[in-house]
Amino acid sequence: MLAALVLGTALYGDTIGIIGGKNLSVSPNPPMAFLVSSTGSLTPLNFPGVTEGAISTVAINNFGESLIGGVNLTGLSPIAFLASSAGSVSPLSLSATPSGFVNSVAISDSGIGLISGGIPGGGTLT
Repeated sequence: MLAALVLGTALYGDTIGIIGGKNLSVSPNPPMAFLVSSTGSLTPLNFPGVTEGAISTVAINNFGESLIGGVNLTGLSPIAFLASSAGSVSPLSLSATPSGFVNSVAISDSGIGLISGGIPGGGTLT
């Protein structure tokens, strides 16, 4: 079950979009996301090292590359990942910002991404 649903769409072969949120059917609630095909089939994405969290934003470009952001609820730290059109996921380092969340991502067709969010107590993460 997805607690939150966010959607980015693009046309790339069979992959037309990405959805994300958090899994409420298990405890702790891990983040979850799926690539969506034109036939409606879902390819699950895995987020290593995050046992409890939520995906709050996703983006996909015309080549099927996805940028994914959210929060690791263990320690309240921001998380971001890059996913290929085949579903392999690579974590992005946000170690300069040990606490906070990602609430917006974008990715261009050239693979350049933008990640932004917030920091507890005010401030922004860019």
